[in-house]
Amino acid sequence: MSIWARTQQLPQDKLKHVSNLYETSQIPIEVRHYFAEWIEEQPWGQIDENNPSQRDQIFAQQVVQKLIAELESRAVELPQQNEYFLLRIKFQDVAHQFRTHYAQNPMELVRIFKRNLAMEESLLRQHENPTEAPMPAFDKDKHIMNKIDGVAVQVNESEKMIKELTQKQEVFTINYQKQLQINSQINQTQSERYLATLSPEEIQRVTEARKTLDKQKKDFETVLSKGAQTIISARVEIADTLSKNFEELEEVRHLVVDQELIDWKRKQQLAGNGAPFDPNLLENLQKWVESTVDLVWRSRQQVLKLEGLCSRIPLQLPDGKEDAVSTLNNKITSILSSIVTSTFIVEHQPPQVLKRDSRFSARVRLLVGGRLTIHLTPPTVTASIISESQAKLLLRGPNRRPDNSCGKILNNSGLMEFHQQKGELSIDIKRAEKRGTEAVTEEKFCILFQSSFHLGMTVNELQFEVWTISLPVVVTVHGNQECNAVATVLWDNQFSEPGRMPFAVPDQVQWSELVHMLDVKFRSLTERGLTQENKQYLATKLFGMC
Repeated sequence: MSIWARTQQLPQDKLKHVSNLYETSQIPIEVRHYFAEWIEEQPWGQIDENNPSQRDQIFAQQVVQKLIAELESRAVELPQQNEYFLLRIKFQDVAHQFRTHYAQNPMELVRIFKRNLAMEESLLRQHENPTEAPMPAFDKDKHIMNKIDGVAVQVNESEKMIKELTQKQEVFTINYQKQLQINSQINQTQSERYLATLSPEEIQRVTEARKTLDKQKKDFETVLSKGAQTIISARVEIADTLSKNFEELEEVRHLVVDQELIDWKRKQQLAGNGAPFDPNLLENLQKWVESTVDLVWRSRQQVLKLEGLCSRIPLQLPDGKEDAVSTLNNKITSILSSIVTSTFIVEHQPPQVLKRDSRFSARVRLLVGGRLTIHLTPPTVTASIISESQAKLLLRGPNRRPDNSCGKILNNSGLMEFHQQKGELSIDIKRAEKRGTEAVTEEKFCILFQSSFHLGMTVNELQFEVWTISLPVVVTVHGNQECNAVATVLWDNQFSEPGRMPFAVPDQVQWSELVHMLDVKFRSLTERGLTQENKQYLATKLFGMC
C-alpha cells in the first residue's frame, strides 16, 4: 500500500497535522492526493538538498519541469463536467505557482517534498507501532500548531463578523441617504413659495404626497433606530471577541517567544560547549513565529478596520458601557512589538574566543521578516563590540544603548537578504575584523547587532528598532591566553541562567555539574566520553585527593 493510501487512514488529529504540513509548505493537499503515485516514485533519498551536486541540481530542475507538465496535462485531461471545473482551475494555478516560485529554486521543492514525506512516514510509524515512544519534537510541534490553529479559527470568525458589520453599515448609510431625500422632499412640499405656484388640484395632490412622505419618514426613522442598535451591538460583540482573541494570541506568543525561543537560545549556547544541537529546531521555531505573527497582523488590521467603521458612523454607546475599541489597538500593537523585537536573533554565533586582528563571521535572522514583507525594503544591520557593563546598560532600557564600542569591527554592516526558498530574512557579517586594545582573558565582551525598519502603509505607522547580542566573547592577544579564554567561555555557556544580567555566572558549582560539562566537551572532540578513571583523575587534580 502506498504511503498516501496509508496516510489517509490516520486518525483525524494526525490527518489535520498532515493538512497543516502541506498548507504551510504552500503545496495544495490536492497535489499530494492526485499525484501521490508520481510523487512517491521519485528517488528523493538519492538527493542531498543541503549540499547538492551538479547531478542533484539537474534532477531538481527535472522534477519541477515534470511536475508542472503533469499538472498542466491533468488539467487538460479532466472531464468537462462542472464538478471538475474547480479542480481544473486549481491544477492550472498550481502549475503557474510552481513555475514562478521553483523554476529558479528547484532544490527548495525537493526539500519540501522530502520533509513532508518524512513527516508522513513518521506519523505512520507512530500510528502503526503505538508501542514506540512518540517523538517529543513532534508532540511539541503538534501542541503548538493546535493552539495556533485554534486561534486562527477565532481570527477568521472575527474577520467574518467585521465583514457582516461592514454590510450592516452600508445598508444603514443607504437608508440614511434615503431619509435625507425624503426630508428634502417634505421640506419642498412645505415651502410657501413652492405652494404659491400650484393650482388647488395640485396642492391637493401635494398634500396627499406629503402624508405618504411623512409615513415613509417615520418608517425610515424606525429602521435607522433599529439599525443603529444593531450596529452598536455588533461593535460591542466584535470588540469583546477581539479582546478574547488577543488573550489567546498572548498565550501563544508567551509559549513561542518566552519559552521555545528562550529554550532554543539555551540549546545554542550549550552547543558552544559541544552539546548536540539540532539545526532544524530553528525551522520549526520560524514556522511557529510566522504563523503567530500572521494572526497578530491580521488581528491588527481588523482593529484598524473596526476603528474606521466606528469613525464613519459615530454612534453613542449605552450608558455604563465602556468603549473597548479605543484600547484594542494598543493591546495588539504591544503583542506585535514583542514578537518583532524578540525574534531578531543570532543564528550563527561568532567565535567565542576572538584573537585581536582576526577575522570572523556571524549570521543574524529576523524570524518575522518574510511574513511581514520587510524584505521589500531590506533593512541595514550594523555590528559593534561592546563590554559587559555596556551590555548591562542595554538591557536596562532601550534608551541606554552604548554610544561607543570597545573596539572597531571592519565590514560591520550590510543589507538583510530575503531567501525566497526558505522564507528567511537574514544577513551574514562576513570577513569582519576585530581591532582593539589588549584584554585580559576573564573579561567578557559581546557583539551587538542593530537594525531599524517600519511596518504598515506609511513610514511613521510602526517604526521598530531591533537589537540582539551574541553570546559572550573573550578577546585574546597571544596564543598562550587561549586556554584561559576557553575556560571562561565554557564556564559561562554551561552555568549561566536564561534572562541573566550580562554576564553573571556563579563562581562555584557542584563537582557533578562541572564534570558533566567536561564530559560533554571531551565527547564533542574525541567522540567518546570521559571514563570513570578519567573523572577520578580530574577530581584528584582539582581537589588534591589521593
